[in-house]
Amino acid sequence: MSTSSYLATFGVTTDQARAFLLGNLHDPQAIYNTARQFGVTNEMLGEITGYSATQVRAFFGGFGMAAGELDPEPLFPPDLLQFASVMALNTATGALSTASLRQQVIARTGEATYNMAFDPNQYAGGLDGIFSAADLGVSSLGNLPATRETLESLFYGTIVRVARAVDATELQQLVGFLSARGAALDNDDPAAVNEFLALMQDVVADEGGLLAGFGESQIAQAAVGSAVALVGMASWHDQSLFDELLTGFVL
Repeated sequence: MSTSSYLATFGVTTDQARAFLLGNLHDPQAIYNTARQFGVTNEMLGEITGYSATQVRAFFGGFGMAAGELDPEPLFPPDLLQFASVMALNTATGALSTASLRQQVIARTGEATYNMAFDPNQYAGGLDGIFSAADLGVSSLGNLPATRETLESLFYGTIVRVARAVDATELQQLVGFLSARGAALDNDDPAAVNEFLALMQDVVADEGGLLAGFGESQIAQAAVGSAVALVGMASWHDQSLFDELLTGFVL
């Protein structure tokens, strides 16, 4: 989606946005706060005003502001890069289809906040219309159109693939871990989080098969839980698409 098209979703033209920016150069905090509120990135601000994203960052940095907060987020956060290899588009049908999962999530979050979480402009690669292999972190998917539908398919498809990698033994290990360390995990205890990530890395190293681990309803529940968590976080704080990838498995 182009910058002008993105602004149009808020009923604002590029000329109106430029007038606002140039008229508030004396109040950089107002510009910064407005950009964060509406998900306008440094690159967009540069395109609107005729400057580079680097110059925009320098402008905010000169006033002591965290200009990086206006940069697109990576699809995968650094601590989950080991899961990039299991990224997959969602080809499931029925209860696990993207349309079905989307409907369930929107029923709990509302459509506006849902769409914000899956807005491609918020993620690296979104503005040029293509999620490249570099943006995705894997080469197996090739280049993908930078659309909300692509992000949804990647998010749900990856969760489905992770869930289908759980075999009976691994499922017992997960249950045991959550019983012993669930409270610490809920409180974001670093040691518990690292233990859980290590356990999940072992899980996705092979595929156990759907019947060996999670059933369809359990996978759907995990996918919806993770998506609701993503939407909740994205409504007030920028984050990577897969920051909440595993949340649904521990709810």
